Amino acid sequence: MTPVDAPNFLGDEFNPAGKYPIWLNIGGGGPIPWQQLGSVTFPSSPYEGRTLKQLWVIADEIQGKVRITGKQLDGKGKVLFPNDSSVEWINDTTAHYKEKPKAALIIDTATQDHRIVSPKPEGYTFFGSSFIFPHPGCYQFTATIDDYTVGIVEEIKDE
Repeated sequence: MTPVDAPNFLGDEFNPAGKYPIWLNIGGGGPIPWQQLGSVTFPSSPYEGRTLKQLWVIADEIQGKVRITGKQLDGKGKVLFPNDSSVEWINDTTAHYKEKPKAALIIDTATQDHRIVSPKPEGYTFFGSSFIFPHPGCYQFTATIDDYTVGIVEEIKDE
């Protein structure tokens, strides 16, 4: 996805996709190779796949709860949002989540601790989150807050 009115304050490492008031840092900006995603979730779980951590950017003027969901556009996969504090590491590359990952991520911009990037760029708040992708494909995140709905597409490519 081509960034639209995206903030540009972190240099080449920051490649935001989305539009006001919500963006997702999609790293290099192109498809992400499946093999470069993070740990594999425990194979016997009903939500197996691979993990990825990314950074959400939300304009400070927006206060309230942001609801984010993710679905596969070229298949039936759903993105899940695990609670990182519930992870149990099986080994260096395999994780088991003690709590079932959620189908939606809720970010409360008014109460959540936002000190991910320091110093914080004026006008923007950062939130880190983890995702579980079930398999390679083209995924759409939908972020909703107040009267705003932002769709962001990310491709996870099988090499």
